Amino acid sequence: MTELTSPEQLDEVFQLDLVVIFKHSGRCPISRGARSEVERFIQEMPDIPVYLVDVIHNPAVSRSVAERTGIRHESPQTIVLRSGSVIWHASHYDVTKAAIRENLAA
Repeated sequence: MTELTSPEQLDEVFQLDLVVIFKHSGRCPISRGARSEVERFIQEMPDIPVYLVDVIHNPAVSRSVAERTGIRHESPQTIVLRSGSVIWHASHYDVTKAAIRENLAA
């Protein structure tokens, strides 16, 4: 999982064919559980790039993701993009390894 630390990095991310963005807060127990699910997804599907947005330490990146996708910020939150367009997103307890995997083909 690669951490995004500046809004400018999103230009490259939005050019990728298929990508997962995970917005995470280390202060939130729900987010810690969701991170475990995302890490399990990465183990199962290591060829899909996954990018981490730490919403506490990089709020500008988090805001930029919300602006570019049109999806209201939540944490934890997972957004799947195909060629820069949102094909699926979920937050809180809906962020699971199975849900991410199932929605890659949307």
